[in-house]
Amino acid sequence: MFGRLVFGEEGRGQAERRELYGLPVLQVQVRPGGWLEKRRLGGGAKRLARAGIRRVLVPQDFAQWPILERWDLRPVDPVPFFRFYAPRIILAALKRQGIAPNMATVALRGQRVDRDMARCAQLLCPLVRQVAVSAPQGGEELSRWLRREYGLPVQPDGAQVSLAVYFDGEEAGERDLLLWGPDPCLAGVTPRAEGLEQGDREDAALLTALWETGKLGPDGVEFT
Repeated sequence: MFGRLVFGEEGRGQAERRELYGLPVLQVQVRPGGWLEKRRLGGGAKRLARAGIRRVLVPQDFAQWPILERWDLRPVDPVPFFRFYAPRIILAALKRQGIAPNMATVALRGQRVDRDMARCAQLLCPLVRQVAVSAPQGGEELSRWLRREYGLPVQPDGAQVSLAVYFDGEEAGERDLLLWGPDPCLAGVTPRAEGLEQGDREDAALLTALWETGKLGPDGVEFT
């Protein structure tokens, strides 16, 4: 079960079971402001931790993670969600840059080919002009397999790529995608679920939790 921390004037720090778009959560409401806010947050974190919670949904722009981390609470990591939808994010990034997919060369970069990179390459081949795979471990093997399966030129990585996608190992430029680490970067692309309330539609952590538990279907999210 996920935990959920919300701020509210009626908050007393008690843990209550709730449903959020069909997702069961253990929710703690904390009254914001004042010199006691950190103490109240600590009390709420303690209750969540003692209930066995490890991952917590928090308000947008929440800045008090050190208090929660003392109780071994951590945020919901959106990287698996972003990597699953990497082909759609790539198409949205190309559109933002005014590049037609059939004219685009997309570089997939990392230290090794993992399942996510291989899946992304396979789904991208019918959608873009070329795919460049740059990975010391498994990159050549994946490139040969893509050539056999799709008959498309899989060119060596280089400077003439339209978009670079990093699956590990390096920092991305402003126009590239970074799909790993604590601060993934989508180059301005925003995930959005129209079926949620206004303030929740672009909350990547919430979308990840709903996707992970099957509450958000493939057609329930768009990337723009």
